[in-house]
Amino acid sequence: MSSTELIPQYNSILLQYLLRNPLNIPYGLGLNPLSFTRAYLVAFFAMFPGFVYNPTQPALSELMRMKAQFGWEMQNFRTSTLPMFRRALVLQFNLTFGTDQNDLVSWQNLCRIMGVVNIPDNLTACKKLVESIYVNLIDLVDMPNTGVPVRLFKREYDLSEYTLKTDKIFPKDDAHAGGLLKHLLRNIIAPRRGGKTRAKTAKH
Repeated sequence: MSSTELIPQYNSILLQYLLRNPLNIPYGLGLNPLSFTRAYLVAFFAMFPGFVYNPTQPALSELMRMKAQFGWEMQNFRTSTLPMFRRALVLQFNLTFGTDQNDLVSWQNLCRIMGVVNIPDNLTACKKLVESIYVNLIDLVDMPNTGVPVRLFKREYDLSEYTLKTDKIFPKDDAHAGGLLKHLLRNIIAPRRGGKTRAKTAKH
């Protein structure tokens, strides 16, 4: 059975929610409001009856486990299911970390979650610091749920190498990307070799 056959294209409340209400916590869909760090991922996986999503595991690993369970062909998977999964990742980032690029607290919290210790106390400096950080965004979305610390890469090239190797590719041009997310998007396909991060962690 194909993935498109399993997706209720026109009458799914969950699908409509994901597409039409990108910035609201889905209280009305039977989701625990306290689980806001995985609400959109829960909503995405709930569209596939018969699959039991484990939110403590990396989202991409769960996606591939679901693909194996249903026996989906790769071409159909990449054109139907994967784009919706990536949209859910974007919306989940926005919900977890915020979208207001003028909110200093959101920037500082983002730095803390990434393990950064040299966090500026003013908005402009904080933005510039985050803009120098190279982190895999799927790992970052996963971190509050899995508890696995994210890895900060020294250069964009190093991040690109890791991202392509693990296939943890975050959508770069999604229309729902919020203000904070846009400052963390990097060139994965054609990365720069120069430009090192200015962020410091407890390990360095």
